[in-house]
Amino acid sequence: MKSPMPNAPASVHHRRLPPPLTPEGVTYAWQQLLQRAGFVPADVPLWYADPAHVPVPFRGVIVAPCAQTAFDDLLRRPPGTLSALPPERALPPGVSPPPKETIPVLFWGAEYEAASHPFAARRDDGAIIVYADIIAAAFFMLSRWEETVTPARDEHGRFSAAVSVAYRQGFLHRPIVDEYALLLRAWLVASFSRRQPQPRRFTILLSHDVDHIKPFPTLAHAVRVLGSDLLKRRNPRLAWQTLSKLATQTLRPARTAELRAVARLADL
Repeated sequence: MKSPMPNAPASVHHRRLPPPLTPEGVTYAWQQLLQRAGFVPADVPLWYADPAHVPVPFRGVIVAPCAQTAFDDLLRRPPGTLSALPPERALPPGVSPPPKETIPVLFWGAEYEAASHPFAARRDDGAIIVYADIIAAAFFMLSRWEETVTPARDEHGRFSAAVSVAYRQGFLHRPIVDEYALLLRAWLVASFSRRQPQPRRFTILLSHDVDHIKPFPTLAHAVRVLGSDLLKRRNPRLAWQTLSKLATQTLRPARTAELRAVARLADL
């Protein structure tokens, strides 16, 4: 039995990890899944190893790790060939499946394929065995690992959604990590009656994208704009507006439209 990973909760155990997963990556993925499921990670032990090698009894969740080549294999997989399960094969017995699409499975545990195993099952000692490697899947999606190894970029040097696994396999529109977390929650509630998800409160996380905090980055830039207003565009009115912006930026910078917009965002 391998001891818990360094700097990780004592409830997380693992054996050999498929690259590029690290012990810290496993902890991160597990925490993200449980938080989305409404549980505290310390309250739900995880054993990330082949279910056949996990000691009995074990009251927690066992996730079967994917193959050592699984990450690279997923990147090379032809479009539209990802395995998927109907909801009734992914939920605990007795739970009515929602009228949803099939569940895409990014990674199956090594030697546990869709044809012979369900998404998850309950062991005799009460442990939940998840045959789909939701740890690797959560890490793959949330870390954006594929963007670091896929050289394709658009004309602006950005990773394009069109070359992503999610797009090529047809689930770009779905919050797949959240869906895995909801499946995990259903299994935890069905298997451990004393463990109930924490009530969640709707929140808003406001983000913004500020490109410039003043009209002109430098005085030289302002002079170029002014020259273009007069010589290229032949528009004295526009030139006057440029001079007005430059004067405001120099004498009363807090009154520029850019900084007023930043202040408005801060107030929101």
